[in-house]
Amino acid sequence: MRFTDLFLALPGPILAIAVVAALGPSFVHTLIGVAIVWWPFYARIVRGEIRALAARPHLEAARLAGVGPLRRAWRHLLPGAVPAVLVTASLDVGNLVITLAALSFLGLGAPAPAPELGAMAARGTQYLQQEWWVPVMPAIVVFVVALVANLAGDGIRDLMGDR
Repeated sequence: MRFTDLFLALPGPILAIAVVAALGPSFVHTLIGVAIVWWPFYARIVRGEIRALAARPHLEAARLAGVGPLRRAWRHLLPGAVPAVLVTASLDVGNLVITLAALSFLGLGAPAPAPELGAMAARGTQYLQQEWWVPVMPAIVVFVVALVANLAGDGIRDLMGDR
């Protein structure tokens, strides 16, 4: 986990900007930059869930029954960690939309003909004084998509219950 702590110690947005700037502006490179920033959070969640599940009595019973470590991991540990990762991922969709829009606003997203909300807002800033809605509408769409994704994540968390 020390390697994960190294990534958590670095400022996420700056690291994503540095990775995308080094690789060049494209949608795939933007996703790579965001993945490099976000994987430590999921690693921490999975580690915590696995450690909590490993202390449960049914895993000790499986070990005493002669179930091998690989089978215990695939049949008992990983399925138990999936709900926490799924809920976290559903709640992170809003953050992902905002981060991708911010990177494309800075010019680090897909090239110009691609319809990215951040790039649309950036291209519309020159019209801010005359037609304010040109840059503001993509920003409102980013807000609405992030809000809906967050509410959907809350719904998924409520459906999955307290696990």
